Amino acid sequence: MPVAFDTLAYARRLAGAGVPEEQAAAHAEALVSALGEELIVRRDLEPLATKEDLRRLRDELLDRAEELDLRLEARLEARMEELEQRLGARIDVLEQRLGARIDEVEQRLGARIDEVEQRLGARMDALEQRLDKLEHRVEELERRFGELKIELREMENRLLLRVGAMIVGGFGVLTAAQAWL
Repeated sequence: MPVAFDTLAYARRLAGAGVPEEQAAAHAEALVSALGEELIVRRDLEPLATKEDLRRLRDELLDRAEELDLRLEARLEARMEELEQRLGARIDVLEQRLGARIDEVEQRLGARIDEVEQRLGARMDALEQRLDKLEHRVEELERRFGELKIELREMENRLLLRVGAMIVGGFGVLTAAQAWL
């Protein structure tokens, strides 16, 4: 793990302890060389970002993210509106086509219904005429039956009169025959 080392502070400390400045600087450089990659010196830290740099970068990134979010939202809304318009137009076209087909089917079925109504009406008229004829025949038969009943009663009455006359005549003959005998 790298260790942070301030060469200037180290050289000053050595100089403060009585080591000549040139020797103190050389000691610091020698120590840096000896420790090699495990040592981090101030010049290594200079290109690194400070806390303020990181805060500024964070703020810029947040601003940028918000800007991207707004742009994305606007693009999505525009896309959704475009899609809604296209789908609305397609629905309108479909509604018109289906409406036309429904109208066509209604007309065809209406024509067929009218045709069936006419045929059934004609058949009903023919059946009503036949029924009227049958009713007329029934009335005629009932009238004729009434006439036959009257004729039958008249015949029955005549027959009764004849039978009665025969009985009376036969009774007279019987009486005469008895008287003769």
